[in-house]
Amino acid sequence: MTYTRRAAVYIRSPAPAATEQRQETVLARLQSLRTAGVLEDFSVTDWVRQAIDGDPALPTVTALQAWADDHGVSLAPAFDSHDRHNWYTGIDDAVTALPVVCLALYEDDELTAVYPHVCDDGPRSVADGMEQLEAEAAPEDRDRVDQTGSQR
Repeated sequence: MTYTRRAAVYIRSPAPAATEQRQETVLARLQSLRTAGVLEDFSVTDWVRQAIDGDPALPTVTALQAWADDHGVSLAPAFDSHDRHNWYTGIDDAVTALPVVCLALYEDDELTAVYPHVCDDGPRSVADGMEQLEAEAAPEDRDRVDQTGSQR
């Protein structure tokens, strides 16, 4: 069976320099996975620190949360949703804090994994998700990718 494997990466911006460096490492590693043929393609979307009711990021967060619910895992604490009240305006709204990096994996158009998440065995990071991709790759593809994102 042939399928198209792709990734969507969500990056919080702006971010401190050390965080940007970590984000760049993730992007370089995904590029390496794409070059090696492990991924067909990947997209990068910038998002803000918090999504508020009506924010364009919320449909994406809702889809990621649906995947987590279907698989018995939690996106918390990386995604922290809570209600808040603005005493100045009197407005109540829901806010979701977004992680600095989120990786969503797709086979064809089906969402198959979201990182970071927490399962019964503990937390799974974005790096864990990339390692999973490498582990599922054909041996000849594994030889062409390393964990830093550079070609061997």
